[in-house]
Amino acid sequence: MNETTKNDRIKALVPMLDKGEKEVYSEEGAEVRYRKKSKEHILYIRLYLFFFFLGACIFASKKWGSEELSSGILNYVLSLPSSFPDFCVKFAPVVFGSFLIYASGFTMYAPLFTVIYSSVLFLFCGLASGSLVFSFGLSLKSVSAILLFGLVCGICILFCTVTKGISKIACFGIEKLTVSDGMFYSALYIVTVCVQYYIIKGICALIG
Repeated sequence: MNETTKNDRIKALVPMLDKGEKEVYSEEGAEVRYRKKSKEHILYIRLYLFFFFLGACIFASKKWGSEELSSGILNYVLSLPSSFPDFCVKFAPVVFGSFLIYASGFTMYAPLFTVIYSSVLFLFCGLASGSLVFSFGLSLKSVSAILLFGLVCGICILFCTVTKGISKIACFGIEKLTVSDGMFYSALYIVTVCVQYYIIKGICALIG
């Protein structure tokens, strides 16, 4: 096997396009060099729009005890973690959920876990955004905090999309994952959790 043929069979997380080469995609993934496609992004963006705005609409309807719900959510979000370990304890559902998605990336169950996790996270971010508007109005601080919640959702979309790509390859055999791919995915997981930590601190600094 020559070097060119060997490289052509490597499926990389990051698209490797040569100059003048057009993107090729096959559903089976036999000779494909791409792991994440726009269709996964579209799926999660639709979930984001639906569940994020569903959470916001709960407050707009004023039928589900918005005051009590708002107080409970804000108390949870604004419980400023004193350190990263403290964040992992106080926001255990977020951290554990991220780890569950990371682990499922090496199994065939990743699509199910990513849909459930992202839907719950998007709904919570929608509820939290509604809580901010309900409690603080449309101020510059509350809008900035809502943008930070949107950033959490954006990171989630990227993370879940790559996870599904990893899962597709892993189902053909774990040896299909190169060392560099595994390191990239592990780094993405660590960055995801760290971003969540600093965003929570940023929201607390804005509103707390």
